[in-house]
Amino acid sequence: MPATTTPAPDPVPLPTRLGWKLDRELLMYTDAKQPDVGNEQIIRFLPSMPWLEPADTEVVLDLVQLLYSAKTPGGYDVLTSSCGYGPDAEINECVYVSHPGADLIVWYLDWEKYDIHIHPDMPRCGRGLELHFERAQYEADLFAMWREVEAADLDLQVYELQPAGWHQFEPLRPALQHLSRLPLVPVLPPGSLLEFGFVGDECYFINAQHGGSWPTRLLPDGRTRDAFETWMTFVKRGWTLIPDPNLKNDFFLLHEEDRDACEGAGRRLVACLRQAWSASVAPQAIEVRLLPCDLVTVPCKPAHAQRADSSP
Repeated sequence: MPATTTPAPDPVPLPTRLGWKLDRELLMYTDAKQPDVGNEQIIRFLPSMPWLEPADTEVVLDLVQLLYSAKTPGGYDVLTSSCGYGPDAEINECVYVSHPGADLIVWYLDWEKYDIHIHPDMPRCGRGLELHFERAQYEADLFAMWREVEAADLDLQVYELQPAGWHQFEPLRPALQHLSRLPLVPVLPPGSLLEFGFVGDECYFINAQHGGSWPTRLLPDGRTRDAFETWMTFVKRGWTLIPDPNLKNDFFLLHEEDRDACEGAGRRLVACLRQAWSASVAPQAIEVRLLPCDLVTVPCKPAHAQRADSSP
């Protein structure tokens, strides 16, 4: 049975704004007419914000993810490594971004996942760090970052914008040239049906179709993220429970006596998501449901224990 813990207090909001430094890496080619001048460059944005550890040089800001985060609430890799794989910079979770007001954008960072990147003078309280950005300033800063990219490209051709890559940034450039504000975009098309439930190896469905990826993009804040994590504590993938390779990714209920509690956790997830979306500056016209918990409980030893028992 999953352990029950006293809920942590709500995090204390911290007003802040985006801060960065454009970092350039020159690419030198052996056939350059001027060997001391780069032919192309790789650029990246190093974060410079008072709540971040100042000596943390492995972390970069992802401009593409930042632009999406201003348009649509959800989980985004706005902080990651230069290669785009967060664990290389010891970042193991996305930042959850919500739009609770017309003039406000909120980031939620879980303490456990981000603690080593947070400035040591920051007080550790609540479930995580909650950062409040004024929307107008947030958008102005993103446009300023875009202009720095364009200026850098005029100065010397940009080979890559880390971490997203130039190919992901290139399609956004034409629209940015004609915008003064970033438009709000719904999480899913209006009228969509989002269902959470464990069926085979899936845990959610959009319009009766498999969700496909992990649903972090659908979770806009700390409460919803915590509710999802709690719901997941009642299940395990098959590879940890049974030796059947055909069922290795399927979900199984850990304990039959927890079936009702699992459904209760799922209902809380749905309620948290409905509440977060209804409070958003652009309410999401999405129906959210919970599917019945029809999971099978596997009353056998874990696969690794079975292999140990069968050894001579």
